[in-house]
Amino acid sequence: MDFDTLIDDIEKLVGMKLNSIQSGSEIVVDGVDRDAEAIELHTISGDRRSRRSFTEMRKLWRALNEEVFVHVDRALDGSGSSRNQPETILANLPYIEWLRYQGKKHISYVGEETHSAGTLKEMTLKEVDAIQRRCKCSKRVVGNKLPHNIIYFGAPGTGKSYELNKEATKHFDEDKITRITFHPDYTYSQFVGGYKPVPILDDEGKPTDKITYDYVPGPFLKTYVKAVQNPNENYLLIIEEVNRANPAAVFGDVFQLMDRDANGVSDYAIEAPEDMSLYLRVRVPEFHTNASMDDPMEFLAESSRLNDATKRLKLPSNMYLWATMNSADQGVFPMDTAFKRRWSFRYMGIDDGESVISDLAINLGNTGRKAKWNDFRKRINEILLNARVNEDKLLGPFFIDPDLIEDEEAFSSAFKSKVLLYLIEDAAKTKKANVFKTENATCSAIAAAFDAEGERIFRGMESLPTYNDNAVDEHTNEGVDEEVEQ
Repeated sequence: MDFDTLIDDIEKLVGMKLNSIQSGSEIVVDGVDRDAEAIELHTISGDRRSRRSFTEMRKLWRALNEEVFVHVDRALDGSGSSRNQPETILANLPYIEWLRYQGKKHISYVGEETHSAGTLKEMTLKEVDAIQRRCKCSKRVVGNKLPHNIIYFGAPGTGKSYELNKEATKHFDEDKITRITFHPDYTYSQFVGGYKPVPILDDEGKPTDKITYDYVPGPFLKTYVKAVQNPNENYLLIIEEVNRANPAAVFGDVFQLMDRDANGVSDYAIEAPEDMSLYLRVRVPEFHTNASMDDPMEFLAESSRLNDATKRLKLPSNMYLWATMNSADQGVFPMDTAFKRRWSFRYMGIDDGESVISDLAINLGNTGRKAKWNDFRKRINEILLNARVNEDKLLGPFFIDPDLIEDEEAFSSAFKSKVLLYLIEDAAKTKKANVFKTENATCSAIAAAFDAEGERIFRGMESLPTYNDNAVDEHTNEGVDEEVEQ
């Protein structure tokens, strides 16, 4: 079914009272404006008028055709008000059902009419389980087309972790994703594995006051073992802030495994150190799922594969390593060319995802003036660029959490403690005279000046569009939707 047909079906909902998945948030679709590509509606509670664009409906329709269960927040790169109304419209179509999945509300395109237009249908647990079983194989097939080693990078606040996590949950089962964060003291033994003291357990399995030494695997080796044992399932290891530790030291000899062929298998194998090999000889065959094979030749082949995996390490095609990095952070470790060459890179642009925060307004200190956060952020970035500050030190759309932006008191505190401190201590540390009107001021002095003067503490803020509560222009309020907590 194409998008035009979807809009035709939404038009059939005009005039109906549409119940929401969240009780108390019912809406009525007043019309579909095809020329403006917008859906006009109002809420039952409060009779508030609103317009939802075809653009977000296209995003959701694409997600419904690509994913089994769609979380609307994630598909629209937003939360709260972004979610409820488009979710309600779609869930009231006869071929879309809603469900609780991983503790959150989702919608799913089931491909056939299962309820009447203008009504809701919750998917049963039995139906959810059946769909999950059917989709496990398809996730494996899709996974073969994904990058095996990739680093998301960009300026602070560009949504690197968010975007990576969105892709991860789309293509991998939750229980097959492991996430870790590197830090300056992170070591090879923590990442790969090594001998460590462990408590001796009593007969009831409880730790005693005695210890012994045993080989303790790190997240890399744990993921490797699972991937080798279950070749028909995909496993993902996510490394946040990969350059906050020394990558060459943390990866050690497994760095050689990062070179992969077209199928995602390591080009070169490395000999497993004896302590690691002893651990693998026990762990790899431990969950031997092929013990009941009737074909002796198949059984021997599988046993040989598992045995080889305990002696010579090669990353299997179903093991993925994805990471994030921010080269603007102070104290990060440099990556050499050989390490970088083994990764794909995805750059997160300084304005990627800005539509999520484009309508969020802020108070400019205690001046009574207001502005759009996105306008203010972009103007600060222009000032930084004019002061010859590198792009990787600019402010991304999510440098401040959108939830904090929407809270007036929280934003004021966050702006002073996050943005101003970051500019003074890092991004504009040597360019303060070109960024702020007050030269050589302390952070506390500039924070106090922001309360009194707002945006005027910066040089070159004359072009920032501002307004006050008594003179809000029509353009400022355009497109602001009701906030609904869900």
